Amino acid sequence: MSAESGKILCDLALHVDTRTDFYIFPYAGAGPSAFHHWQRALKMEVNLTAIALPGREGRLTEPHPSQIEVVADEICAAIRLRGNRKCVFFGHSLGALLAYECVKRFATGVNMPRMLFASGSVAPHIVCSRQSHRLPDEALIKELRRLGGTPEEILQDRELLALRLPVLRADLAMAENYVDTAGRRLSCPIMAYGGKDDSLVARKDLLAWSAHTRARCGTRIFHGGHFFIHTANDEVLRAIIYDLQSL
Repeated sequence: MSAESGKILCDLALHVDTRTDFYIFPYAGAGPSAFHHWQRALKMEVNLTAIALPGREGRLTEPHPSQIEVVADEICAAIRLRGNRKCVFFGHSLGALLAYECVKRFATGVNMPRMLFASGSVAPHIVCSRQSHRLPDEALIKELRRLGGTPEEILQDRELLALRLPVLRADLAMAENYVDTAGRRLSCPIMAYGGKDDSLVARKDLLAWSAHTRARCGTRIFHGGHFFIHTANDEVLRAIIYDLQSL
């Protein structure tokens, strides 16, 4: 994979250079467009950039990534090309693990993130027991419908699903096969966000993120399931803005 910043980094809202760069790491199967509307709330607070992984949207024809560590290397290389800038990482589900891997790579150098928002994800040391990426198509579609993160019109469009399911499976495999090899705790604070009715991530799983930082670790619980970032969108954005003010 190439480390060209124009591919892996998708700028949603850019302002003056003195502002904090806010990097969004999407969940499995998603691309930058899933967070495009965030620019309305955050554009006056940060420079907003979403991670654009291979196999979706503008990188549709590229091979799907298979390892979080390899993707993290590409992302970090692209971020380093932007120079020594203040930044914050926000990742949801798979994105939280990917963002965490990226923070680890900046732990001893420039670009060290000032905060990691870990949303909708168990802590990295918790081994995943699910193997959703191995489910037959119909069973996987049923699971996607249960979680509520995929519009029904997409779930009923077989041609579109034929394009999206391989990407989703690859992303789920990355998350479900991930093994944390952290040698020491991060130095930046962590805010762990979760959904009250999330069947995949319990409150104790969010609290467990505290084992991965020497700084403070806070948790926030929102109404909704695994995709509370969409169903409780306004509340999540207000919380992000509030937590950014503590930096």
